[in-house]
Amino acid sequence: MIFHVIDKLPPRFPPVRIVMLIAIIKFDRMEWMLEKATELGVDTVIPVETARIEKGLEKAAVSRVDRWRKIVLESSQQSRRMRLPTVEQPLKFARALQVEGACRFFLDEAETSRTLLDAVPAERSPQDRVLVFVGPEGGWTDAERMHAAAAGWIPVTLGPQILRAETGRDGGAGSGWRGLAWERAIMAIPMQTRPLGNSDLDITPLGIGAWAMGGAGWAFSWGAQDDKDSIDAIHAALDAGLNWIDTAAVYGLGHSEEVVGQAVKGRANRPYVFTQMRPRLG
Repeated sequence: MIFHVIDKLPPRFPPVRIVMLIAIIKFDRMEWMLEKATELGVDTVIPVETARIEKGLEKAAVSRVDRWRKIVLESSQQSRRMRLPTVEQPLKFARALQVEGACRFFLDEAETSRTLLDAVPAERSPQDRVLVFVGPEGGWTDAERMHAAAAGWIPVTLGPQILRAETGRDGGAGSGWRGLAWERAIMAIPMQTRPLGNSDLDITPLGIGAWAMGGAGWAFSWGAQDDKDSIDAIHAALDAGLNWIDTAAVYGLGHSEEVVGQAVKGRANRPYVFTQMRPRLG
């Protein structure tokens, strides 16, 4: 089989290098987190042994590094990254606090006022290493908070909800889009768009699916949903740069469209809303 180059695309590198220091958690969740970190452009991942690590994981983690590197390699290929992220050997918490960077952020559920988006400086350089420290299941101990502050780390929050360790990295439900929003703020990468078929619409490669937002009580339901969570998820996705929503009258028998309507009402960055209907035949 012979391949021919049709278009040569210039390489795109992020304007900063994000270093994620991640408290070691259960390995299935750890691997999911590594995959998503790779897809979102993280440059380096450093596993860290913290006070609330599950017994035995600190020893087992050393032998898992090769597997973790294989996971980020496969995820890099899938997401077409130009540069392979690094997975370093696990560090003790005290040693991890000594890692240097232009900005060093300590994600902390106890922080209530300063968000990561607020703390990120407006001007960044491609040589900057931006460090983000993600905590363990059960949260940080008071001693860890004290040592991090003494070492000059800036405590920040991703929002009012308490996230699971792996979703603190890039979130779940509404938190996932919030994670994408802060990642884009650090990286300063605009969301790309592409033409929709032969139309004059330019849409983002990712959109917002509103099927589950229809809630319970219909044949193809995903179960009960909290409308506020759904609206928060849509707001966070729009803030992250996504510009279209998929819904349908059958999703919740109209409830999904009601939720979408509430979410976009009054917003300056109003998205395209694509709804589906069943054609009448005959």
